[in-house]
Parts: sequence; structure tokens; C-alpha cells
Amino acid sequence: MFDADNVIAYSYAPPSEVSPTEARRPFIAEKQLSEQYAAEHARLTQLARRVGAPPTASHTSALKLLGIELPERYEKRFDPHAIHLAVGTHQQRHIISGAVVHLADETMLAEHSQSASAYFNVVAPELALAQMAAVLSVLELVVLGDCMMRRGAQKHTDKARIVEFLAHSSAFSGKRKLIRALPLMRENTDSSYETRTRIALACRGLGSAEVNVDIASDRVTPWSVDMAYTELMTVLEYDGSFHMTDVRQAERDKEKRSWLRARHWDVVEVTKARLADSASRDRLADDVASFFAKALDHPVLALPCIPIERLADTRRRYRAPGLEHPQLDHYFRNTSLHSTAHASL
Repeated sequence: MFDADNVIAYSYAPPSEVSPTEARRPFIAEKQLSEQYAAEHARLTQLARRVGAPPTASHTSALKLLGIELPERYEKRFDPHAIHLAVGTHQQRHIISGAVVHLADETMLAEHSQSASAYFNVVAPELALAQMAAVLSVLELVVLGDCMMRRGAQKHTDKARIVEFLAHSSAFSGKRKLIRALPLMRENTDSSYETRTRIALACRGLGSAEVNVDIASDRVTPWSVDMAYTELMTVLEYDGSFHMTDVRQAERDKEKRSWLRARHWDVVEVTKARLADSASRDRLADDVASFFAKALDHPVLALPCIPIERLADTRRRYRAPGLEHPQLDHYFRNTSLHSTAHASL
């Protein structure tokens, strides 16, 4: 159970359908997350009956049970399809077979896990993120953090909880990497590819767009867009497969984008193909920079892509020429862990 003096407790619940009031646009298919949960629940239940003591699901097993989208790529030799468990002692590690068993700090594990069923436990989202830090690149870690902090029913944690966890946790593999990745994470996103779009542009000197921006309209409710550079009148919309196959969604997108363009907003439609490789991402950045230039009435040129590790360095800002205006500072400001922790107190 959780130590209430040191951590913010979380309430475990299996993935559920997102109600219409919680989301105006679709998240990753709830059916996919529910199937992922059901399959892992069955595997853990079977293993627990054989072992005789409640194991604690960790790493990707925890992500599946919590209803969190899995990363696309892993470093080192990590098998996301295996059952992953965390134990607090070497003795426990040797009595469990049929799973990848990870040794964890016993106190941390006790404080940051709770019962997921009568048969097994699951680590908290913050601990799952910490565990994945050892096997993910900085980019994949940022994407996973955003996935954990999505709005509505898929919001499992927030930056304040992650900061709280890091402040009280002992050393673990990947802790420094997670601390570097945290300033680039954003809460209340909808899609992992929105995050990849945002990071691709930031790595080319165009700053980090605001996410899920409401734009006032003549409707009862405002139009909500995936990402926006409000001062530059530029919107980015990521079109996943749902946008292309659902007729009603396509009609809503068309209506929204027509309305925006009629009011002098530039709308950049992003697909997976536009993020497929470095050259495609460069072309996307050039297109966005051209809209910035139009809004500012002077040239703006995207810069060469830098590694995300350099982007995560809060001491330096990577900023394209032509975007020096103070009003645009907030697109280039990544809050350090120290600043985030101070603001959350």
C-alpha cells in the first residue's frame, strides 16, 4: 500500500470507455487497450495461481493493466511481450518462473504498488514510468510520459506526481534520463503521434506548440485543436487512421478546418507519413516555418535537427532565426525539474 506521507495515492481501475463528456476527439482505440488489459490479466492470473503468492506486475505488464499505450521502440534487450514482474528480494526472484523478474527497491515497491485483483498487484504509473526509463530512449520516454498524462479517462498521473515520486525515490537505472525527459512532457494530450510531431518541430528550432487548444468560435462550444502556435495563427492537426475512416469525424474535421482557414488561421494536417523519416520531418518543419514567416511578415527558417538530449537541456534554447520576439518565449521554455518541483509545493 502507499505511504500517505510521501506519495500521492492512485486508484487502480481497468481501462474503460471514454464518455462523450470526457473527450471531444477519439483517443487510441479503447477496444485495443481493453483487449490488451484482458490478455495480460488472464496471463497474470494463471501465473499467480501457479506461484501461490500475489506477484507484482511491472514494466510493460503494468502498462497493459493500467490501460496505457505501449512504446514503439525499446533499447537494450527488452521483450515487451513477456510477463514482467517486480520483486523486493533476491529470494523472491529465484522462486518465480515463466516471467521476467526484476529486482526493485523493496521500500519503493511497497509504497508504489497496490492490488489489481485477488491474484496480483500492479505498480503505480509513476513507478512504471521509472522502470521503463532504463529501456527507452529520451524520445520514447517523453512519448510514454505524455501517454500517461492524457486527458480524461486515460489520465493516470501528472507532472506533480512524477516530481513527487522522483523527489522521494532512491537511485534507479534511468533516473537521470527521466529527469532530463520530464521538462519535455506535456499533460492532456490525445495521441502519441501528436507528441512526436511536437518534438520533431521543437528539435528543428520551432518551439514546442501548445497542446489541445480551445479556439473561441461562433458555436456553443469552442473548436479544439491538437496543437497550436496561437500568436502565429498556426494550427497542427494529427490525422490518424480514425480521422480517415470515420465519416462523421472527417466531416467535423473539414468543418473545423474550413472555419479556421476562413478566419486566417493556417492549418497543417500531419499524418504518420509526414513523420516517417528525418527527410519527411524536415519538410514538415519547413512548411510550418513558412506559415510562421507569413504571420510575422519576415523570413523564418527551420534549423537542422538536433538530438532530443540537447533539446532537453533547459539551460539552452534552440530557436530558429526570425522567432526572437519575446511574445514567443513560452514556446521555447522547458520547465526544469527543480522549477516544476518548486511550483508544485
